[in-house]
Amino acid sequence: ASSSGAARASAPAPAAAPYTPQQADAVKKVIALKRSGHYAVLGVQRTATEDEVKKAYRKLALKFHPDKNRAPNADEAFKCIGLAFATLSDREKRAHYDRYGDDEPEQGMPGGGFGARRRRAPHHAEEVDVEDIFNMFFGTGVPGGVRRQQQPQFRRRQQAPPNQLAQFMNIVPLLFLFALTFLNSTPLHEPAFSLERRGKYAVERFTKSRGVTRDIRYFVSETFSAKHARDPYALARVDQSVETEYETSLRYGCFAQREQQRRLQYAARMKRTRTQREDALERAKNYPLSDCAKLEEVFGVRA
Repeated sequence: ASSSGAARASAPAPAAAPYTPQQADAVKKVIALKRSGHYAVLGVQRTATEDEVKKAYRKLALKFHPDKNRAPNADEAFKCIGLAFATLSDREKRAHYDRYGDDEPEQGMPGGGFGARRRRAPHHAEEVDVEDIFNMFFGTGVPGGVRRQQQPQFRRRQQAPPNQLAQFMNIVPLLFLFALTFLNSTPLHEPAFSLERRGKYAVERFTKSRGVTRDIRYFVSETFSAKHARDPYALARVDQSVETEYETSLRYGCFAQREQQRRLQYAARMKRTRTQREDALERAKNYPLSDCAKLEEVFGVRA
């Protein structure tokens, strides 16, 4: 009896789950919201602005990325969030979705009236790479670098666990982005600046603090100097925030321009004649990618 008791005492305790019950519940909630549509998945109203859609995606993508959330089906929830953002952040796709949902009327039935046959929209889930969206948005990669197969990479990792130190080093940037985004998404006061001239933000300034990209234009209110300009440390923090927001804005703009170029290329391939296809493909090839060019010029990031 004593030997069996000792065996029981020495038995190893069961390993803790690599995720919390709250994470598992959150994953189930997102997947359930998929039935209610993209707006419900992102938790925004149908009247949500572009900035509100971006903020919602930023918060959810970091929360549900499988490198951070290892609950069952987290990869599916992450896909739902990425697809919702890819649809609602694009004016054309959003207008299409608002009218038809995930389907579109068959050619020759423009109104899609009662009884009209519908088919799956060609620019939907099969063309959306949620990892590309995440990488472009947060700067952990660029679209077109490593294309994912049908099985996502976070499932393939289960077959051969990576070195623990390498895995930790891969997660560190993600944790940093999560912390930075959390702080930026919960402002305790009114923003000190705007990248655009609007409302009370009418005074033009340029970044010039040490360690910050110089000559990024931004706008402040008339009371800015009294609160910040006389304190070099406060001014440096503002310049750093300007730099971060400007880079994020360029990344988002570059992503949107790349998406538009891909749509033009897709439409070009659908043209009936060879001449029409070649002309349309040439126009798509020359589509201006100004934000991508600026991103490379200012921050050295090729997208």
